[in-house]
Amino acid sequence: MIRKANTNDLEGIVQINVNAWTINYKGIIDDDFLQKRTVEVVLKRWKESNWIEDNEISTFVYEENNIIKGFVSQKKDSGKYDCEIDSIYVDPLYQNKGIGKKTIAIMPKKSGNAPP
Repeated sequence: MIRKANTNDLEGIVQINVNAWTINYKGIIDDDFLQKRTVEVVLKRWKESNWIEDNEISTFVYEENNIIKGFVSQKKDSGKYDCEIDSIYVDPLYQNKGIGKKTIAIMPKKSGNAPP
């Protein structure tokens, strides 16, 4: 199921983000930086910024059996489209299973088709 994220989802979203960064950016981003980018550090920063409640960003989670397996965030856009993808992450344990494709599918294609 894909649904709009709420504040109760934040820790799961951050866990996916941190795990994905650690695995996907290894060798691209300095290992020291990645090691310091912990769930606790990112969670604190995102809570302080009120990331889930930000009116310019909408976040949707992909969830199965009460487990968040991925998420997509969209920023409002004033141009041709209603939004643009800000971030998309799938838990490394569930990558290559079509979750990213499914979360992108909910994104509006043209003005007026924004998800509820």
